[in-house]
Amino acid sequence: MLLPRLRRILPGFVWKNQFDRVVTAKGIIIAVSPTKEWVETDSKIIGNPTGGAYGKVCLLGDTYIYLCDRCPCTVYHQEIEAMRAADIAAIEALAPEERGLRVPRPPRCPFCSGPIRRPNVGDKVILHYRAATDGSWGAWWAERRDW
Repeated sequence: MLLPRLRRILPGFVWKNQFDRVVTAKGIIIAVSPTKEWVETDSKIIGNPTGGAYGKVCLLGDTYIYLCDRCPCTVYHQEIEAMRAADIAAIEALAPEERGLRVPRPPRCPFCSGPIRRPNVGDKVILHYRAATDGSWGAWWAERRDW
């Protein structure tokens, strides 16, 4: 299956090691709610400053993920919000008599327009860390991956 090559631009810069490779960690979704997703990682350092048990990472806000049922893409919450804003702007641009009872389309994949869903407990992901160049913020981002 060929996927359209849309250019995804995530904020900030990605954490790389001394060999210029992106630092990643494997993770499994352990809890999902309407506002956040918890991922247990394979790292004893990430998300666990005291050491000991494996670390956990919370995905929320822009880093909250959805999974497309049609293609293998991960869809981020920020992409859903941008598409919704574009749908609302298109409806508002219509003349009042043409608007009728139009509402924004349900959330969909920006790559194939397929239906999306929240991840299930047990879904596998790969995590990478992104931060602002001025150090004002940083967050873990997840991507669907069957490792």
